[in-house]
Amino acid sequence: MFGIGLGEILLVVLITFLVSPRQIPKVMKKVGEFLHGLGQIKNQLLEIRDDVEEVVKDADFGDDHEEGNKESVFRIRRRRTSRRKAK
Repeated sequence: MFGIGLGEILLVVLITFLVSPRQIPKVMKKVGEFLHGLGQIKNQLLEIRDDVEEVVKDADFGDDHEEGNKESVFRIRRRRTSRRKAK
């Protein structure tokens, strides 16, 4: 029925009983802020994962591994600053 399931209808009815109609906009704003914060955290974690994958991929465990790691870290820092400027 219009893409709404029984569980969603019961959830709306339950929220209506728990929260007064005057407070619903405030509650929805708080829920939206919370979900936005979760989205930001997710994006930061994805950036960290990409950076770690790049370091692992670029890591050279031969004799000169110290220089390879320094270059990778420099490249990551440079990429992060360019992302921040783009935003």
